[in-house]
Amino acid sequence: MPILLIASLLLVWGLAVAAWPQLPTTIPQHFDLEGQPDRWAATTWWRWFALPALGTSFGAALGFLLPRWMVALARRNSRWLNVPHKALFMALPVAARERAVLAPVPWLHALVSSLQVLLGYVVFASARVADGRWSVLPPVPLCVLLAVMLACVVGLLRASYRAVRNEAARARG
Repeated sequence: MPILLIASLLLVWGLAVAAWPQLPTTIPQHFDLEGQPDRWAATTWWRWFALPALGTSFGAALGFLLPRWMVALARRNSRWLNVPHKALFMALPVAARERAVLAPVPWLHALVSSLQVLLGYVVFASARVADGRWSVLPPVPLCVLLAVMLACVVGLLRASYRAVRNEAARARG
């Protein structure tokens, strides 16, 4: 999954860099609920590359730093770690706590990767709207990607609940 996450981060940057030379003097900065651009701004490198930079920040924080931090908290048996079945979790040995917090990480990577794909779509669609090839940001891909992200959240939650229960059962015998 880290490879998928890295690929999705590179996708957003690749789309932004590829579109940059062809952008007109103004680009859409915001879209309404119908996909109509409702705010335009002068094309600057900062305005164009801010979304990929924000996505990279989220991707690095949630995909790489958060799992390491969760493991560090699990090792210390920190009361600040928010996990399901907390009493069961706190009673687990260190190795079991680590396994329990790492179990949902593939779902976290899938969630962050789908966020990157969503941002890549917004970058691509913004370039299309800016140069006049599209008049609106089509909503169907956005809805599909949001549904994928919701499914990842559900998978992450289910994996978290199962991991703690399974590790507790394994520790009992």
